[in-house]
Amino acid sequence: MGHSYDFKIALNHPNRQFRPGEAVTGNVVLKVEKSMTVKEIYVELSGELESCNYKYMHQYNYATKRHESRRISNTIKYDLFRYGVKVFPPPNIQQFGLAGDYTLAEGSYTYPFELEFPEGPVEARTYSQFEVGNSYMSTPLMFIPPQLALGSSGLTLMSLPPSFSMYTDDDNHAYVNYVVEATVDRKGFLKSDFGCRKALNFAPHLEQVMFSLGPLMDRNSFMNNFGMGNSTLRIEISKNKRREGKSFFKKVFSSRHLKVPFELVVEFKRSNAVQYPRGQTCRVLHQNDNLADVVNVRLYTPFSKDALQQILIGEVTKKGESANSLCRVVIKELAVSLAQDIRYQGVEEQRCRRDVRVGTKSYKHEFDFSDFEQVEYWGASLYQNVKQEHASFAESGKAYMLEIPPEMLSMPLNSVVQSFTAPNILCDVYLKLSMVLATTEETQNRTRIFLDTPIAFLPLRNANYTSMTVEPPAGPPPNTSSVPPSQPAGLAPAYDKDLCSDTLPSYTDVKQAG
Repeated sequence: MGHSYDFKIALNHPNRQFRPGEAVTGNVVLKVEKSMTVKEIYVELSGELESCNYKYMHQYNYATKRHESRRISNTIKYDLFRYGVKVFPPPNIQQFGLAGDYTLAEGSYTYPFELEFPEGPVEARTYSQFEVGNSYMSTPLMFIPPQLALGSSGLTLMSLPPSFSMYTDDDNHAYVNYVVEATVDRKGFLKSDFGCRKALNFAPHLEQVMFSLGPLMDRNSFMNNFGMGNSTLRIEISKNKRREGKSFFKKVFSSRHLKVPFELVVEFKRSNAVQYPRGQTCRVLHQNDNLADVVNVRLYTPFSKDALQQILIGEVTKKGESANSLCRVVIKELAVSLAQDIRYQGVEEQRCRRDVRVGTKSYKHEFDFSDFEQVEYWGASLYQNVKQEHASFAESGKAYMLEIPPEMLSMPLNSVVQSFTAPNILCDVYLKLSMVLATTEETQNRTRIFLDTPIAFLPLRNANYTSMTVEPPAGPPPNTSSVPPSQPAGLAPAYDKDLCSDTLPSYTDVKQAG
């Protein structure tokens, strides 16, 4: 049976990313098809932080002489803030104390509202609830309902974390929700209230973000500013292009194909350096950064063009001879993702990981092996896939490098993903690159190189953030300290470390207290 009304919230900026102290503005629109009695219309802005997970406990019941299982779940919730405004009846009627029941005739009614996010830390009300499921009794038709038990509760002073959602089911989820909700209060026992709600995207100011430096650390200091991934690409040569002659050496040591190792390396630019009490790192990126502005990407191989021709063709191409017998390398695709490493509390700490695609670019850029420049290389991973019979062609301490042009890396990191830590949720972020390489042979070979390296991904650098809009995501977190972001290198830290540890609970503290 259909309703005789239509009720909705129309936000003035539905895709905006809100910040502390900013106002959420819009209208509630009520379309009445048949006259109805309304007592009041209330609009509320709220934020909540919740995590939940479960596990099964197995035990032997000596009374029933059978093994039984019980499902135990724990929900940890923080009510961050909640307040609202009455938009109906109108303010002039409320002022004179004439509020009562009102009959709205057929038509459309619009009531504006304006509510602001809190400016700074909030006093969140927290509580936890355990649910213990009972095993089946002697007959499957008899089932005892779950037992509910209220855990700890209290008040906690904390900064507002960014919007976040990880939902598997009712007993396995973690989220930070900010919503504006409108409710129509109707009079009458058979006339139920109704309402609607809109989810909002929120991010704290840069200096208010709490996040973990743990993934960026290596033995109590920051890891280097490089990330890498490896793969091999099969290079083939047709038999009629080989120059083996009658030499036994050339017959033995030349081949029709070779799996050439490639290493994809990303370097975080020095211009991106940020100073923290523990040192300096360039692995701090921000929403809407252009990838080309914050990283350099390079491709390495252990073989020179001359070495490949000796292995595949049988000799180095002499001066004046055509060098077209050796294929070229084609970069066909570059995909960029942000991977969330999520840890969340419930009956126990659980961990999950998911990728959020930022963008994909397709190319047909061909590069000759002579485009690879000889450089010093002191790593080991590039040489692990070099066969013993070809080791003499790969010189230790040297490699051949191709700098990926910046225009191929131009891609905005426009994503709602953020690094953050809250009392019961920790979200670390990894930068993931995936590059597809191919050959120019008739029978084209290809490979995909994956690169996965930790970063801190924070809100916008630019203080003029009001122009940023984000698309909401489709469809419905080791012990580390949490610190707010620091100033650029060379400037004083933007926070008092002792004050932060006293007023803002770290993820580690809450985990140990639970």
